[in-house]
Amino acid sequence: SDEKVITFQEAGPKMPSGNVRNEKLKVTLGIMPDFSGVEKQGLRADLVIKDKPADKAGMKSGDVIVAIDGYPIGDVYEYMERLSKLKAGQIITVEVLREDQKEVLIVQL
Repeated sequence: SDEKVITFQEAGPKMPSGNVRNEKLKVTLGIMPDFSGVEKQGLRADLVIKDKPADKAGMKSGDVIVAIDGYPIGDVYEYMERLSKLKAGQIITVEVLREDQKEVLIVQL
């Protein structure tokens, strides 16, 4: 796979030093999540990486992921936990809020 590994430096005390950064995920949506936690519910995609699964499904930067396959996503930890249970090639639904409108995207991992 030609995936680039991106590491994040933590800025400030927002995230406890868990194992989120070190966890190797089998699948990726191809987004850069917003780690600041400004969203009360869901996880905002700060950046959608071109030609990755989220981009191909029509996700846009700024979309807020609120559910993956019907499981609510409240923060980056729930997002990572959900992705860890999925397999490459799987087709999933990703529910997002875009400008207060709910959209359901069909994503192939």
